[in-house]
Amino acid sequence: MHTPSTKQTLPLETITELKRRVDGHLLAVEKLRCVFDQQLAPYCAILAERIEQVVLPVLADGLEAATVLQQAEVTLPECTVQSLMNHVMMAMELESWKENDGDEAN
Repeated sequence: MHTPSTKQTLPLETITELKRRVDGHLLAVEKLRCVFDQQLAPYCAILAERIEQVVLPVLADGLEAATVLQQAEVTLPECTVQSLMNHVMMAMELESWKENDGDEAN
């Protein structure tokens, strides 16, 4: 069985956006690590750890997949393109810290 090939191109903005989201989550970790309130610090440390262990790897995978799709010199098999796009889509679902700053209702 032959799998058809597909040439997938992503807008350059996708890679830029994923990099911005990585930076936003790194900023969140930095801010969470600077909370010294005795009641909040343990929870902030747990959240920072979760971001580092769960969120950042998803973003890194998405960024790597987007880069592969953008820089592929040959057409990739459709199943490969779909798999890479799934990683990109999962990463794009994770909003960064800055996107939520100041969006609180009064």
